[in-house]
Amino acid sequence: MCTVSWLLEPDAYTLFFSRDELKIRPRAIPPRIQEINRVKVIAPQDPQGGGSWIAVNEFGTTICLLNHYGAYASIEAAKKYRTRGEIVMNLSALKDAAEIESALRHIAMNDYPPFRLLWLTANEGIRSCIWDGKNCIWVTPDKLLAPLSGSSFENDQVVFERAAAFRQIVKSEISTESLIKFHESYDTLRGPYSVNMHREDAQTMSMSVVTVTQEQVHFEYRDKPGYGFDFGATHELDIPRG
Repeated sequence: MCTVSWLLEPDAYTLFFSRDELKIRPRAIPPRIQEINRVKVIAPQDPQGGGSWIAVNEFGTTICLLNHYGAYASIEAAKKYRTRGEIVMNLSALKDAAEIESALRHIAMNDYPPFRLLWLTANEGIRSCIWDGKNCIWVTPDKLLAPLSGSSFENDQVVFERAAAFRQIVKSEISTESLIKFHESYDTLRGPYSVNMHREDAQTMSMSVVTVTQEQVHFEYRDKPGYGFDFGATHELDIPRG
């Protein structure tokens, strides 16, 4: 249950990621700077799975993952899958699209439930692959349109409503301000289909904003102190571009 959008600029980008989760799931650990294979990486942590849903490194490469609920019919009920969050961390120290794509081709995809993976670099833009439980589908940049969403709750309707909210709020002028407004938005008419969603059993738990420029990598993380629509304290971390 997540929503992703982005703003691409010459040699720079900003990525926005709203993470929705069940209330019974343990709260995520805010992002920290760590070193993986001698590369500085910023990532929050999912204490239940041990991995993460988003990470950015000193090269300015961001990896993020959404569950692919549209392909959940392919899941084998009796099979014990590995956590998808480890894919993000295993790729988090890689430098560019070529390295990421090469690594993905060596991953045993059948070990994981369906997912959509995105990766961005400052000079190569955005790329994606979709694992639908049977095939790995490589998505070219021209086929990627924001926002991307997914939900375990009425997935098709959630995707439709959040795309409609994007058109209504962002319109034709994509900017940092309009995308923040989109990710913070709650519409009483859309209710649980809103980007900043709230249901009895689940809600938007955090919003991550990754900004990469020629000089630095900036990670802004806003989580919620309780249950509701208001985000709490902002955690900010910076590392210089490598």
